[in-house]
Amino acid sequence: MCNCLAVFDKIQAELAASGRLRLGLALIVAVLWLYCALLLRDERDERMRAFRAASAQLTRLQQAAQQAEWPQRMEEAKVTVAQLESGLWRGDSLGLSRAALQDWLTQQLKQANVSRPLITLAAQEEDTASSPAAVGFGRDVAAMELASGVWKVRAKVNFDFAAEGLQVLLARLAAPSSRVVVESVRVVREPIGRVEMVVVAYFQKPQSRSAGDANAADAEGRRP
Repeated sequence: MCNCLAVFDKIQAELAASGRLRLGLALIVAVLWLYCALLLRDERDERMRAFRAASAQLTRLQQAAQQAEWPQRMEEAKVTVAQLESGLWRGDSLGLSRAALQDWLTQQLKQANVSRPLITLAAQEEDTASSPAAVGFGRDVAAMELASGVWKVRAKVNFDFAAEGLQVLLARLAAPSSRVVVESVRVVREPIGRVEMVVVAYFQKPQSRSAGDANAADAEGRRP
């Protein structure tokens, strides 16, 4: 206790004797005060931003709750699902879906009269439930609902490069009735000109058809 008092008396004496020391201590106190003031201001601003964001979200929710067109939107979504499903292939199993795509591509390659065609199916196809946007149509809830009931089947197509044959094949694949998506096209010049193309088709799963057909019938029945 005596040592502490002695140290305190010594500091007081040094402060009383040195103006520079007093000025330095005052500057330190001023800097600490300014730092605390800035911290408090930042905390206040952060709380205000959070409050404004929560208030804006609450306003949007209140406005959405007051809207009366949700049943109409649901019916529109059902119609959209039915339209999208009508543009899908139908497969009883993943293996049969792969075989169907391979047979169909074989016919298209024959019609395009390309040389030395080769079709390679992907080793494992993906379930689009984890990536609804991959369906190609999906930018809304209807497409997300549809994506959970389809298989994405990908095939790699190779053949000798010929401008006319490539144009004919692309035109056939781009036709609305083809129901496929061309993901990529690449022409390899060396050592011989070959075309490498990745084609994707979407097959509706058997278990999703009954619900889809019911939606289509319901949507058709509600049309004026």
